[in-house]
Amino acid sequence: MIFARRLSSALVDRGMNTATYYLNTSIAGYWSELPKLRRIIKDFQPDIVAAQFGSLTGFTAALLSGRRAVVIFRGSDLNPWSGPWMHVWTSHLLSHLAALNAKHVVCVSKELRNKLWWRRHGVDVLPSGVDHELFQPTDFTSARRELGWDRDEKIVLFNASNRVVKRLDRALASAMVAERLLGRTVRLEILKGDTEPNRIPLLMSAANCLLVVSDYEGSPTVVQEAMACQLPVVSVDVGDVREILANVSPSWVVRRDPEEIGQALAECLRSGESRRSNGRQAMPRCSLHSIAERMEHIFGAMRLPAASKEHGVAEVGTSEAPKEYRLFELKGGQPRAICAPNPEFHFEWWRPSPFRWFPPTLSWRFGVWSLFHHLHLFPCRDFCVAFVKVQGAVIHRTCFVPRYFRWPFSAANDLIVTSTWTAPNMRGRGFASWALSLACKQLQKPERTFWYVTRDYNSTSIAVCRKVGFISVGTAERTTWLGTRIFGQFRVTRP
Repeated sequence: MIFARRLSSALVDRGMNTATYYLNTSIAGYWSELPKLRRIIKDFQPDIVAAQFGSLTGFTAALLSGRRAVVIFRGSDLNPWSGPWMHVWTSHLLSHLAALNAKHVVCVSKELRNKLWWRRHGVDVLPSGVDHELFQPTDFTSARRELGWDRDEKIVLFNASNRVVKRLDRALASAMVAERLLGRTVRLEILKGDTEPNRIPLLMSAANCLLVVSDYEGSPTVVQEAMACQLPVVSVDVGDVREILANVSPSWVVRRDPEEIGQALAECLRSGESRRSNGRQAMPRCSLHSIAERMEHIFGAMRLPAASKEHGVAEVGTSEAPKEYRLFELKGGQPRAICAPNPEFHFEWWRPSPFRWFPPTLSWRFGVWSLFHHLHLFPCRDFCVAFVKVQGAVIHRTCFVPRYFRWPFSAANDLIVTSTWTAPNMRGRGFASWALSLACKQLQKPERTFWYVTRDYNSTSIAVCRKVGFISVGTAERTTWLGTRIFGQFRVTRP
């Protein structure tokens, strides 16, 4: 769910705290996922849990978080789709139950909103949004040269990620009609769902037009992406296509008849390869920035305390298994300087001593680090915890732990940043990045590397370390030994 990651990143850029989790909704994986999701909600303490899909995902989010849930319906969670009828019926039933129990409901199109059994009034309609920085038009000739395409070939882009719903058969029949009318070959460039997302803008810049002939859609993101790349669109009337293409020229919205679709294709392809649309100028409401801003207003209007900034939003997606951990490093040089967010808050260190074994805010189990320190099992003497306090109360914590068996990728002089925490009512104010920057500066030594390990779903934590100057070096997994994670290691799985 690339759109969920992009929206989460845009919300973080607006100062919100988010944690994203991809729920495995398969029969085998679902029941093992529930405790993980429950733990994330408990640890992150979000004000809002936003489910980026209906069906089992939305139902689970509403069930676990109750009136904190926002369910975002995107298409097949309410639209008909191919599959065993009992599976389809159950999926739709769970969607409607999720809508009934959620605090708020968002649909990506008016057509989708009208399929809800109840609570249609008050539903917000928001398309997925497109990243205008990624989806930009490039020179037609240069794009074709880079792809190795013939400059004079007529090429139609078609998304067949689900060939039954997207109707590949109808697309092929329409292309044959266009070939007959033009008297030349028309090639369908078929996207099968495995195309690298960053490659899509290049394909759109090199194609002559985009073709959409689906039976059902929510708000087809591919149409919005084509608009951003100024690629002409030929589409049937599905989802919100007629609405978003209303002021786009050239564009065609036609009936689901291969003959009529083929005629529109032929008209588009006759216009010459250099013809581009005005879609980029006609779609300000579909930009990712605009959607994130409107989503922030929705969260704020839920009348939860400080929901728009200081508290967190947990986003639950589906269909994609998360990587367990992300690994970052700050190697050599100084961390980026971060200004103190408020002079009333002060920074202080906690270090172990014979009479101080347990850092404040951490449970007794973390006393094992103090034990390692006193037994000289750490290769350096810099085990410590950085705190930010106000009026004596701890509002933020960052732990720095030397290398031991759990971190085999680190060197003897390195420190691992782990077990960070910020009080829920203080999140989003810059304490984490300020404390991390100041602590790394004070702990910096020649040849020392700081490692930052965070769960893959914690986009806020990732943004904090990047702000300070950490760079991503890969993903990691936590292994087990003799069936327990206590003696397991973090091993880099992808550089």
